[in-house]
Amino acid sequence: VQLTTITAFDVAAPGMPHSSRCFAGGVEAIYVSAQHVYLAGSRYYWSGGETQLAIVAPAARTDIHKFALQGTQVSYRGSGDVAGHLGWDTEKKPHRMSEHNGDLRVLSFTGETGWLMATLTTADVPATPASPATLTVLRENTAQRQLAPIATLPNSQRPGALGHAGEQVYAVHFAGPQAYVVTFRRTDPLYVLDLSDPLDPKAVG
Repeated sequence: VQLTTITAFDVAAPGMPHSSRCFAGGVEAIYVSAQHVYLAGSRYYWSGGETQLAIVAPAARTDIHKFALQGTQVSYRGSGDVAGHLGWDTEKKPHRMSEHNGDLRVLSFTGETGWLMATLTTADVPATPASPATLTVLRENTAQRQLAPIATLPNSQRPGALGHAGEQVYAVHFAGPQAYVVTFRRTDPLYVLDLSDPLDPKAVG
């Protein structure tokens, strides 16, 4: 059992008054915007694997919980989840999330096969692999205390995969209405995403 405590301090006031909220559950990534804190934890379902090669079942998902910061007050706002997980690199996991104009964008790894140290061969790649990456845009539903998905990429209108078969997400950089995604195998493909319309994200280059 893991407990995560968010504490806000007023460092300018005498005695540094503070308040806290406690979350019961595992947290593997924390993302903080100007007004919110997001706690993320992935649910892994290993269908196989060894030291260098990991196979993750398509059912893997990542739970995300949102808390608001107002002065020294910390309040719970809602929870949601996205397909896939945030990768194996602990330092890069928080960079898979970004808040813009109140919406949370999450870039998760949704491929079925990834690796920790080795490069995959063609034989390791499933015949019909999922997109190595999926972008999900979440918007807070205040009434239901929920982070509800309002868009994903790829989707039925824009089915192009973000990355080639056998690749996984190496790095992500969000910059306002754009996102830059690097996948990796033997070369480093770079994808530019236009997120200016949160209801219709698209790859533009």
